[in-house]
Amino acid sequence: GWERGRRIARQNLARLAGGPDGLADLGHLLDELEDDAAGTGRRAGLDVDFYAYTVRYYRETAAALPAAERPRDVLDRRLKMAESVREAIALPVYKRAYANHVRPAYLRAIGAQMTRGGRRQEDLEKIVSLVEESSGRELLDLLASSRPPVLGRPAHPLPAVPEGPRGDESPADDRRTPLREQSSVEATEMREWRELLIEREQQYEDHFLQHPLTSATHDDDIAHQLVQYTLNHEGSCVVRYFRFGTSDAALEGEETTEPDSLGIVVCRDGVLTLLPSVPYADVADLARTVFEDLADPSFPVPKEETCRRIWNLLVGPVWESAGKGGPPSHLTLIPTDDIFAIPLHVATAPGDDRPLAARVPLSHSVSVAAFVTRGRHLLKKQLMEHDDDLAALLSTDARATGDEIVDVGWNAPHVHVAGHVPDALVGKVGGAFTADWDGLEQLVAVKPEFFVYAGHGVYVDEPEVSGPLIHLGETDMLSQFDLALRVSLPRNKLTVLGACLAGQGMRSDGGDVLGFMRSLIISGAGAIGVPLWSVRNSAMVATV
Repeated sequence: GWERGRRIARQNLARLAGGPDGLADLGHLLDELEDDAAGTGRRAGLDVDFYAYTVRYYRETAAALPAAERPRDVLDRRLKMAESVREAIALPVYKRAYANHVRPAYLRAIGAQMTRGGRRQEDLEKIVSLVEESSGRELLDLLASSRPPVLGRPAHPLPAVPEGPRGDESPADDRRTPLREQSSVEATEMREWRELLIEREQQYEDHFLQHPLTSATHDDDIAHQLVQYTLNHEGSCVVRYFRFGTSDAALEGEETTEPDSLGIVVCRDGVLTLLPSVPYADVADLARTVFEDLADPSFPVPKEETCRRIWNLLVGPVWESAGKGGPPSHLTLIPTDDIFAIPLHVATAPGDDRPLAARVPLSHSVSVAAFVTRGRHLLKKQLMEHDDDLAALLSTDARATGDEIVDVGWNAPHVHVAGHVPDALVGKVGGAFTADWDGLEQLVAVKPEFFVYAGHGVYVDEPEVSGPLIHLGETDMLSQFDLALRVSLPRNKLTVLGACLAGQGMRSDGGDVLGFMRSLIISGAGAIGVPLWSVRNSAMVATV
């Protein structure tokens, strides 16, 4: 009487039988699963593993047959499985299924498409479409809702560590405390932060177990829309980095690809160009070097040699294609995996001391779909209006003064501050709140067009959990999960998160960005400014 149990029995009997008959039985079972797209069990993600194991047994049974008798649909079956898993939109289930089954299938499919060798625009559009379908799905699903739900405040706030001297008692080096600077952190404090991060992530995932996301459908014509975008924005250039490869091509009896590679597609003036691939091991090694540079307490910034390596590996190869027809009027880089942790904007060419961001107007995006179809490209320019509100969350001290909002000439009734109001603005703000959950809720209620955070944070890097936390006054910490679904910024035009390293991405199983940057996008933030390493307070103030 248990339908799923009968299917499991059929699956195992076919696997044990093997040969053409066993393969045929597995094929019939896959046909049933493919036709069951509307089934409530699949939609809840309950049969994701069963479907994936059926595909695996089909692949292994086919590989055991003589080459002439192997079916040609092994890759198609696997890709169909990966596409269908998107029905499992309860977020925690989806994330696990994605890591175990979905992304590997897409990496293999992209690799197979690469080895077919076609370089027509139609072939390149297929590659870009597969890349987009495989990455950033959780983010796009969150963006599919016009306004994601807002979680209530955490049940167990955690006292934060006081941030030290205020006012004129400035330390010798006024760099804001970087998130990874933990030499003075006590073991008990680290344990509390670790437990807080685990709790906030659990609250976030528990919410989506009860409130599944609205799934955003994949647009098969997304690459064509990218082509149209660059064609209609003269001089605009978009670079899409993506990962591909295979670990089981020999088993499947199909074309082999490079074991793990980085592909690069450049789109300018309506033309897609596929560049030679890069060994992914080189990318991962560069990301480690950046991390080591930022961990140097005496000079926590990318070293000059590292900036040259970034150019040689990731930017130099695209420069010629990006500059065809003249220097680009705007360059958009879309990273993947470890590249989110590499500061591409400081790439420096041999014989030229200017970083990339000083050579061309530059921005990053998280995917072609977010950039084109979700309107992120519109954020290059925003209409500034006289009644726009500026909200500032200030967890300040001598190193993070909050002076970003001083001397900007803002209309006083439209300035709202939670935290220590800078002396120059005392009596000149429309709202002054405490830097706690009450104050944050009051800031968010304003629906500010401009939002600034000034303060510090820590980075928890433990075997079970890792991620950044920033101070919410002296009462609590904010995680990336809090920013995603506890801070709603539906009218926002610009958000600046002034905590050192706050913009550093973390690789995910989906190839998209994790951390504060993605959370701010989910919250509705417009253009986003975040530092990727430890910066001086004066530099942060001047930039904002």
